[in-house]
Amino acid sequence: MTHLRQFTVVATMVLVGLTAVNGHAQNVSFLRNSLLADLSATEIDTLLDTARRALDTLTAGNSKLTWQSEDGKINGTLHILEDFVRNDQHCRQLHLASVTVSQTSSRIYGFCKSDNGWQLDAR
Repeated sequence: MTHLRQFTVVATMVLVGLTAVNGHAQNVSFLRNSLLADLSATEIDTLLDTARRALDTLTAGNSKLTWQSEDGKINGTLHILEDFVRNDQHCRQLHLASVTVSQTSSRIYGFCKSDNGWQLDAR
């Protein structure tokens, strides 16, 4: 990925993170060094909506949600590994597994619920 493309992706993610996406604010900069860095704005919206639904509805354990990019080249699953409390906030550990034809990615992120929705846990 060229430096200009990397800057564009990061700048787009920061802007998306600072604006409402599907009715809720999200910071998506955590995706910048993943297989998901080249997703379109619409695909990011779809992934964020799926992540929000996973955080809001899934029980920790085996239940999961799936998502797919518009062109079908990237797909993945999201599931909740555990619930925890940090600074009196309800938090959840989200596992995001992504697959392309030639690569797989498996990442775990922490999110905590605030008045503004789910926020990435920096720890």
